[in-house]
Amino acid sequence: MIGVLVEVVKCASHVEQDSLDVKALLDSVLAGIQDAEVTSMVDPTVFKISKVKFWQLLDNQEILRSLQGCSIDVCALIDVVDFIFVENKHLTVTDFVQMILQFRSGNPATVK
Repeated sequence: MIGVLVEVVKCASHVEQDSLDVKALLDSVLAGIQDAEVTSMVDPTVFKISKVKFWQLLDNQEILRSLQGCSIDVCALIDVVDFIFVENKHLTVTDFVQMILQFRSGNPATVK
């Protein structure tokens, strides 16, 4: 019985840490966008990220630290950037963060 309780607490702790990591990543991406833009945006989650903006964000050390803190494989992310932004595709900040979270080292590969 104690083993089950320990496992539940461990799982809850892991979920809480993941949510904190995701929030920190989102905050650092939004801060990086606002730092790069001259004008302040009313709603930065509506801002669209292009391939060029992606490369600019990767120049930001705070964003790279957040990516590493979330266990995101930056090398794999860089390898597939052409597929992510095919035909000048633009992603909202929310979609961008959800997409890069797929590159966490703890996520197993899936085939669709």
